Amino acid sequence: MNQNSYVIGVIGGAGTGKTYMSKYLVEKLDALFIEGDQIAHELLKDHEIINGISEKFGADVIDHGEINRSKLGKIVFTDKQSLLELNQIMHGAMFKIIEKKIKTTDKKFIILEAAVMIEAGFSRLVHTMVCLKADKNLRLERLINVRSIDLRTAESILKSQRNDYADYADYIFDTSEGIESIKDDLEKMINEIREAEYEKNH
Repeated sequence: MNQNSYVIGVIGGAGTGKTYMSKYLVEKLDALFIEGDQIAHELLKDHEIINGISEKFGADVIDHGEINRSKLGKIVFTDKQSLLELNQIMHGAMFKIIEKKIKTTDKKFIILEAAVMIEAGFSRLVHTMVCLKADKNLRLERLINVRSIDLRTAESILKSQRNDYADYADYIFDTSEGIESIKDDLEKMINEIREAEYEKNH
């Protein structure tokens, strides 16, 4: 890992506002943003990954040589064993890409957002962990309206995710009322993170 970088992890269930929070911190800290979902999407175009997924889940999840994320999602979000098998294929490759990005950036701060932060061991790369939570009905509403996911799929996604993110966090924020409602607490955290980074590197 880049010895001078300071990595802030953002965790929480779907619909808690992780991406919004990450972009807020990126702007405030002039940080590099590493988005786990984006890396996963890119990996789904990799031939080795495509072959591994096809072998595990069948040719039905492949359309014109590419992974059909909708079909794959319906399998893994309704069956825990299938989700574990997909994670075994994806997580190691994701870790290598994230680690390389951290090692090669010249940015002082890095924001790492990943839904699978804990399961995939990405937390080993993080100095400070920020957890977001929100009302369950609001999270469902966000998934349906923002991501255009149907109610049944949204409920399956929430059900498939862990509920102990807060156990791994240095900071916990409830985003049910939006980012504006927690801006004072966020500013306090950002100042503390700046101090921690300074102490680490001086």
